[in-house]
Amino acid sequence: MEWCKLYARYPADGAIHNVGEDGEVLFFRSIAWSTLHDTIGHIPAWQLPCFGLKNVEKRATKLVAEKLWTEVDGGWLITNYEKLQAEVTSQEKRRKADRLRKQSKRRAEKSADMSARKSEDIPPDASRISPVVDNGRDENRETRTETSALGLLPSQNQRDVNARDPIGIGS
Repeated sequence: MEWCKLYARYPADGAIHNVGEDGEVLFFRSIAWSTLHDTIGHIPAWQLPCFGLKNVEKRATKLVAEKLWTEVDGGWLITNYEKLQAEVTSQEKRRKADRLRKQSKRRAEKSADMSARKSEDIPPDASRISPVVDNGRDENRETRTETSALGLLPSQNQRDVNARDPIGIGS
């Protein structure tokens, strides 16, 4: 997720006061980290030193003592993380569903627009006569033009001429 919920009343929480500023910093970094990595409140033991804080083990012990974290195999759980972040999770799910719905609608509109343009602008069996410069001589050569989703593609012999004389000035 991109964001997490933080209650405005947290500064009045006695447990936050009891862990001090050091514990508070670890607590909020852990919430942010868990949210970013979608761990649903789980902080693995290997992550603890990655928070870049001094005395991080002592801080973790304080968080457990104040029941802000719960010790589990291989790390800790942020107490009530799921309950506190439930609203955020449901909002994120709604936003994702809305994004997917809008993307699908745009793709369908674009596809319908492309189909309409293709059927109006390009005859099914398009061919044309085009002047071709070949070894310094002008020749009228019939070239078949193939159609694609991107529009008209010249036939192979027209591509060969273009490769020899890409800007059409002749030699």
